[in-house]
Amino acid sequence: MANIYDVRIHPNQGQTLFAVYGKTQTGSGGSGPDGALAGVTGYTNTESAAHLKAEIGFVLTSARTHVTSHAIGLLLRWICRLLKD
Repeated sequence: MANIYDVRIHPNQGQTLFAVYGKTQTGSGGSGPDGALAGVTGYTNTESAAHLKAEIGFVLTSARTHVTSHAIGLLLRWICRLLKD
């Protein structure tokens, strides 16, 4: 994951990557303050402030759980608040 971030995400200001933690999950993967790492998600193609455009990309989360739908909902809420301000 670090290689993907270093090569694709970090050099491009139009892309953002977020870690997704599942509060109801435990696991041997990385863990955060509120749960186990459940995946990653983020935005792509957000470089143009003039067009107020953002695309959800990089959705890698636990399959068949509530984690993906909640993560996408939080992304949408966050970007809409940014656009409103």
